[in-house]
Amino acid sequence: MRYFWLWVALPWVLTLGYYVVRQVLPLTWRRRLRPVDLMTLCLLIPLYVMLRFKYQLAAGSLILVFVMLAGMFSAFFLAWHRGEILFKTFFKFWWRLMFFVNLISYVGCLIGLIFVK
Repeated sequence: MRYFWLWVALPWVLTLGYYVVRQVLPLTWRRRLRPVDLMTLCLLIPLYVMLRFKYQLAAGSLILVFVMLAGMFSAFFLAWHRGEILFKTFFKFWWRLMFFVNLISYVGCLIGLIFVK
């Protein structure tokens, strides 16, 4: 695990690159694409690497379970709160919920890396 800290810094470097690329994108994409949307994917990869190589956990199945649970929770919440599930609303809500789940997991793994030897 030679380049481990590169994986830790990857989401933040890609987010800075997003701001550069965003200036090149057409105006319609600029309004719809938010940094949170990109960070969701950028946090999944380092989270997988940290869980797999530092903690020796079956990270793929754990992440998949959390993604499915977040999807079920968001579908239940939207159905209960609004009375219907629209795909666009569901996907946007689920994707943003996944960002917060990934961010909390990512920060927890970083704290574990720093303070637990």
